[in-house]
Amino acid sequence: MNRRPICTSRPVPSIRFRVTLPICSAHSPRAFAYRPLHITRRFEAKLRYNAAVRTPQVPRNVRSLYRQGAAMKLWLVSASLFTIGVFAGAQTNSSGAIHVDPEKVAAALAKGGSLVTRPDLLVSGSHREAAGQVEIHDKETDVLYVVDGEATFVTGGQMVGGKVTRPGQWLGSDITGGQSRHIARGDVFVIPAGIPHWFKEVPKSVSYFVVKVLKP
Repeated sequence: MNRRPICTSRPVPSIRFRVTLPICSAHSPRAFAYRPLHITRRFEAKLRYNAAVRTPQVPRNVRSLYRQGAAMKLWLVSASLFTIGVFAGAQTNSSGAIHVDPEKVAAALAKGGSLVTRPDLLVSGSHREAAGQVEIHDKETDVLYVVDGEATFVTGGQMVGGKVTRPGQWLGSDITGGQSRHIARGDVFVIPAGIPHWFKEVPKSVSYFVVKVLKP
């Protein structure tokens, strides 16, 4: 006897898979009485596969990893927004360029004094009328630009009688094996950190700019 069941639109809940599948009356338990056993088992396997594909069960440890990943993404986004806000505030409060008045520059070159102070560099004007001491800076690269006068300047070699006067700063009395030069207006020197340098002789006076590039 061939009985073809009529499909209904009412969704029938599947207790086994905890999902609601819109199936017809042919899929109801009563309908299986009209099907051979091998067809019934095949249909059950198909239902089981469809339920697994539609509602995959995620292990607890994987769900925990998802939650941790979401929290980490939220933290990274918050940190990025905070950093952008800090830099935006710095750009708003500063024009991006530093200008020093000519009067201040002239005063620094006449008597010595700081012109610009930043975490990564220092700019100053210096004036000497006598010889100085040997200097070594552990974390400072000096850029010297002579604007007036003349002197004998020694670089390199080995410091004699060196003592630490401040953290990262050495002072000595002499240099052995260094190179001596006569410097005048227009001369530029770049002295890397750790290199001894010394204004050995200053006949009258010498004025120069110093830019100190600071290492972290």
